[in-house]
Amino acid sequence: MKEKVIQGGIVNGVKMLVCPTWEDDFQKEIHKTGGCFRISIDYSAVDVSFWKELEDIAVRFGYTMDSEAKDIIQEYIEKYKKYEERFWEYGKKQVSFESFCRVLSKKAGIQPRQAKEYVISNLQNLENKDILDALLFALQIIKAENGLEGSQWTKPTCDFIKKEFEKMINAQD
Repeated sequence: MKEKVIQGGIVNGVKMLVCPTWEDDFQKEIHKTGGCFRISIDYSAVDVSFWKELEDIAVRFGYTMDSEAKDIIQEYIEKYKKYEERFWEYGKKQVSFESFCRVLSKKAGIQPRQAKEYVISNLQNLENKDILDALLFALQIIKAENGLEGSQWTKPTCDFIKKEFEKMINAQD
């Protein structure tokens, strides 16, 4: 019987959680996280920003994590710990730093880990803005820095994107 162990490793120069994927149901579940890609016929890599989802899936399927995987997760947690108390107001709802970055990453097409880096580096410009304006501003920075402008930042376009953000925030309950 093959071992059900999730390992820590470096894939394409990035610390990742490497999962054996010879069980179809397990493979399907980890790919649903959105932070996963195949690296070989028997293994997939999951971005560390999806560690909570992966941990839940691992428990359900009887997988464990090796010490390297746990170290990568702990390093990730420690790196962003000081931002846990940051939040944006949205009506009566408070949107956490983690949720803000998840919404941003989905719209920008990047991993939450990458979105967190953009948010941290621009936090002074984001923390006093309305959440929808902050998300739009962060998205514009990401698109500009990656050369992916793709659309004109006209008022109708910005209003449309803000409405999409609004739907994504409301869907996070």
